[in-house]
Amino acid sequence: MEKSKNKIIIYTSSIIQRKIFTIRDQQVMKDRDLAELYYVETRILKQAVRRNIKRFPEDFMFILTESEIDFLVSQSVIPSKKYLGGAKPFVFTEQGIAILSSVLTSDKAIEINIQIMRAFVEMRKFIANNVVIFQRLQKVEQKQIEVDGKFNKIFDALQRMKMKNNITSHIDDFNHIVSVIQTARNNAFAKVNEELINLYYNVGQFVYEKV
Repeated sequence: MEKSKNKIIIYTSSIIQRKIFTIRDQQVMKDRDLAELYYVETRILKQAVRRNIKRFPEDFMFILTESEIDFLVSQSVIPSKKYLGGAKPFVFTEQGIAILSSVLTSDKAIEINIQIMRAFVEMRKFIANNVVIFQRLQKVEQKQIEVDGKFNKIFDALQRMKMKNNITSHIDDFNHIVSVIQTARNNAFAKVNEELINLYYNVGQFVYEKV
């Protein structure tokens, strides 16, 4: 998308929504993504916020911790730590973004803010309309973690038994037991993953219809 110093770009709601993510149970946007939308440098946006820090309580804006950054990198929300250039990102809730329009007072920033507010409204509608699916997703993902943990305990116990008893003469029998358990584990994961895929498909269909 070509940028112009004078022209105000109209973003579709879906483009902005892809920049919204959830952390600390809040939907937020990163400073860099907002700066890109406003056509200002990230450091300029941060400077404006620091000069008006009293307008940004923690439920409006907060700085990501190292563990949160690591998590977001693992989820591909942030490409890598190098991408951040050593800085910890500011992230803004919907209320914090609303305040930004009073800090960055250009016509461009005000117009973009209106578009962002509309995107947050659409995001809330999306979550509200799919709350049951998201709850099921969370339960299924938790089930997958629990199943994985139980099988890991079984494999650890078998490995300890093998080392303690120095199993050699019955190694084939031992390996057969491990193979049977591994097959059971794969079957359990296949069932859980099938349910996850169906749920993700349902969410994806809703997104496709709205875009």
